[in-house]
Amino acid sequence: MNDTIKKYLLQSTMIAGLATASFAAPVYAQDNNDDFEPVIETTDEAEEDEALDEIVVTGSRIRRTIGEAPVPLTVIDQDQADISGFNNIADFLSDIPALQGSQVPDDTTGAVLNAAGLNLLNLRNLGTQRTLVLIDGKRQVASSSGTAAIDVGTIPFIAIDRTEVVTGGASSLYGADAVSGVVNFITTRDFDGIELDGSYAEDKNGFNDGIRMSGMIGSNFDDDKGNAFLAMEYRTTQELRNREVDFLERNRFFARIDDDENSDTAIRTPDGNPNFGLFENGTLDIINDAGVLQIFAPSAVNPNGTRITFAPDGTAIPFNLGEDPRAGGTREGQSSTLINGDGTTLNGLSQSLTPKNDTVNMMARFNYEVFEDVNYYVEGRYSRSRSQTSFQPSFFGGGTPNAIGTSSGGDRVLDPGRFGRSYFTATDNAYLDPAAGAAIEGAFGLADVQRFQAEFNRSQDATRELFRVVTGLEGEFTSFFDESQNWLWDVNFNFGRTETVNRQLNVRLNDNFFAGADAIRINQDDLNQIAAAGGNAGRFALGDVVCRVQFLDEAGESTALNSIGAISQQTIDTCVPFSIFGEGAISDEALDYISADLNDKFRQEQVQITANLTGDLVDLWGAGPTLFAAGLEYRDEFSETAPDELPLNANTFANVIEPTVGSFDVFEVYGEVEVPLITDKPFFKSLSATGSLRFSDYSTIGSTETYSARAEWEPYDDLSFRGGYALAIRAPNIGELFQAASQTFAQINDPCDIINIDLGPATRAANCAAIGVPVGFDRNEVSPNSRNISVAGTIAGNPDILQEESTSYFAGLTFSPDFFPGFIVALDYFNIEIEDAVANLSINGILNNCVDGAAPDANFCNLITRNAQGEVTNFLSAPVNIGSFGSEGIDFQAVYTRDLGDIFGTSDDLGDIRISTQGTRLLSQTSQSDPLDDTSFVENRNFVGIPELRFNFDTTYTIKDLALTYSLNWTNSMQVFDRRNNLFDANNNVGGRRIDDPSETAGFNKTGSFDEHSFSAQYTIKDTVGLRAGVVNVFDKTPPGFAENNIFDFFGRRYFIGANVTF
Repeated sequence: MNDTIKKYLLQSTMIAGLATASFAAPVYAQDNNDDFEPVIETTDEAEEDEALDEIVVTGSRIRRTIGEAPVPLTVIDQDQADISGFNNIADFLSDIPALQGSQVPDDTTGAVLNAAGLNLLNLRNLGTQRTLVLIDGKRQVASSSGTAAIDVGTIPFIAIDRTEVVTGGASSLYGADAVSGVVNFITTRDFDGIELDGSYAEDKNGFNDGIRMSGMIGSNFDDDKGNAFLAMEYRTTQELRNREVDFLERNRFFARIDDDENSDTAIRTPDGNPNFGLFENGTLDIINDAGVLQIFAPSAVNPNGTRITFAPDGTAIPFNLGEDPRAGGTREGQSSTLINGDGTTLNGLSQSLTPKNDTVNMMARFNYEVFEDVNYYVEGRYSRSRSQTSFQPSFFGGGTPNAIGTSSGGDRVLDPGRFGRSYFTATDNAYLDPAAGAAIEGAFGLADVQRFQAEFNRSQDATRELFRVVTGLEGEFTSFFDESQNWLWDVNFNFGRTETVNRQLNVRLNDNFFAGADAIRINQDDLNQIAAAGGNAGRFALGDVVCRVQFLDEAGESTALNSIGAISQQTIDTCVPFSIFGEGAISDEALDYISADLNDKFRQEQVQITANLTGDLVDLWGAGPTLFAAGLEYRDEFSETAPDELPLNANTFANVIEPTVGSFDVFEVYGEVEVPLITDKPFFKSLSATGSLRFSDYSTIGSTETYSARAEWEPYDDLSFRGGYALAIRAPNIGELFQAASQTFAQINDPCDIINIDLGPATRAANCAAIGVPVGFDRNEVSPNSRNISVAGTIAGNPDILQEESTSYFAGLTFSPDFFPGFIVALDYFNIEIEDAVANLSINGILNNCVDGAAPDANFCNLITRNAQGEVTNFLSAPVNIGSFGSEGIDFQAVYTRDLGDIFGTSDDLGDIRISTQGTRLLSQTSQSDPLDDTSFVENRNFVGIPELRFNFDTTYTIKDLALTYSLNWTNSMQVFDRRNNLFDANNNVGGRRIDDPSETAGFNKTGSFDEHSFSAQYTIKDTVGLRAGVVNVFDKTPPGFAENNIFDFFGRRYFIGANVTF
């Protein structure tokens, strides 16, 4: 039997890893079931592996064997990741139920700066900022600016030996951020030889290619006193766009189909008809790539006005709204999602689902025994990653100048006094079809136009470089209490830096855009006016198409009267006129004038110095020696954001971001003690208690204390129990503390709007009037369609916020019965509660708290800016300690491993079978819907993305050099809507009792269960060449309904092959 398969079986017996494509197994507190032993060939290698020196296992600082983990510990062997078909470690780990909310590249394709391609882990869906990631038990510099989040894709795949996962608070052992748990990547320490590995993957359509090539070379030297190795990896992933994914190309959506008065909020009302249905080919009826002109006129054919779009040559043509799925038709003041209309598709089909990524990772390690029992080591890592992603194009409409109207008195001057700053051009526009202009002139003299600038998709190109070096001394010396025992020590220095250049490509220059789009054709009156004003009459010829601002400049008119306000002379002099009427209408010359690339730079640095000591103390009462670990740590964190200066004048479509510089340091001391209480007594094979304590002193939040307490009881060999409690913290990160004021956007639901004024407390109307909002204020009258448009605001850091606190406890058991050889099961209950969570006040929370009290609350009203018409024009939001989160559930894991010959009572080699499962049954997942309301806790369990039950099941059959694996990833049906709040009771009241009518719970308001089946095979040739291949999602299962959540597989069936060669 080859070494790979023997190693695989040994790990199976240790319960240190499951040979599957999708999940891992627990490590248990004991492994002494004699019936397991026949599964393993008794070899010198196996005996040597079992006699490995004690190590530090995640979950404790005390050294012990991996089979003696003191807490529920999931250990993932790297061989499992190799046969998963995934190109990077984060995609693989996110299939583990506890890590299902992790951020993988598919989640990084939006407009968030410095996010493209990041791989961030998220335990228990409590946030990436609350999961501490370690490399060999040590911290690493963050990859996401202003945070402590580590990109796990920077670690060479080939250098990872195993990954250990512990959930629950662990700050007393590892410091801040270990609130929901710890993920610890254990890398290779010594390597002698050469190893090459490569893999290739693609989906059924040939897209989403994943190529990974890696190698490692190392050698022992000086009579094995030293070792040095180098590991390198190249990884590339092709960009995948929405249009290349069948599920997204269908543009599914839910829409109201019952037009009774309650159908806006209810899934099903007392009339017995469903109010919502699932449809495909959804389009929006207000915007597209050609331009949608909405003329407001008394003669409009429907309450939303007559709509016109444009052919590629600019000719005005009727706009096809599409099929309305609602029985009652389109309603006044509401935009709608319709079917097969001329509007833009729901899923921007040219946008990225997965970014293009190219990554190079390198790792080198050198260690040498400089003296007896003293070892020097140095480790260096370098990673360079480039990620490119496309997202929604720039647009205009709603919150930007988007109106076409009549000019003032025929003198080419737009009158901003008529409609505020909503104008951007007039009916004399050179490119506007005269028929459309006549329709506008014959109506109110005003039309709304909305358009995506699809000629240049916005995109980001992020290049991220990480450098890290760890160096130190480690050794041992004789215990002061027992000369037969040694104490182990380690002193190390850890430095890391991440530098990112994030290029925002094709960013619209607003002044240039609106100046160029406001084009006119020069007539004789224009030339006469220029001459009369003493301007350069030779600059223009009769019939020339020029920018209006250029004409106004020569005619002696103030360009500030134009709707876009005052602009620079350079913008005027270089202006390029262009058409926005028709898809693809903007010329290449104009694109160069109206767009620019921005270069934003980010830098993170981390310095850490630690000293650790662990060993045995005295045996207090004959139950065994007391064990301890203690240490000192110093850490300094620095972050700098240097955005491109161009957006600082608010003249681009990009958010205005101010430069940010921040830092903090912390000095810490910790200790851990394990005390054996009873050993080898009836019903007490062993009983022990463990406690840990950490004191920290931050330059920002001051002093903190964290602690934990655990107990382990083994009544007899086959059964053990464990439990524990911990208080953990998360210190505010640099971004939360020091972020400079920057621009953001948010959808608002204004309580002072006429549609909401009577839905709140009795004091709301009076309070709205008291802060100056006009009686009868209607957002859609002040700014057409504004209820569907985001409002610009400001976010900033808050240096006064304090730490988050987490209390967590667990209780569990493991059972490996003698009467069922080869079987072991673990059950663990967990409960995590986070208080004083750092969260930004939402704009709607600010608005409601401003006017919903007995009187207007200045603490909130002062954060809001309104114009004279009462419309919200700006808001300020900063992080505060007001949030609360919770997660409660049961983890279950089971493994059955046997030699088939033993099962059937024969000495013939029938191979080995391994059956395993791992999952989580979520009992509760809570959050505060309104951080300002202590009673506003929301139960999120079993809504899309947070399943009540998720598990993985794997079966592997191994015979000689061949291993065949079947894997199932299963998720229960989840709710798309909160039926508790969206149902009517017998008295027709919203939010009443839950209705258990089967017809109400069926179909469209649930996702249905999701099951993904995969097969893989491994074959080893002469112990040196390993081949692997597999099919993931064999039956091409796609996400249910319109539930576009990363818990589901978007890609469908995909294939992978790989090979590994060792010398």
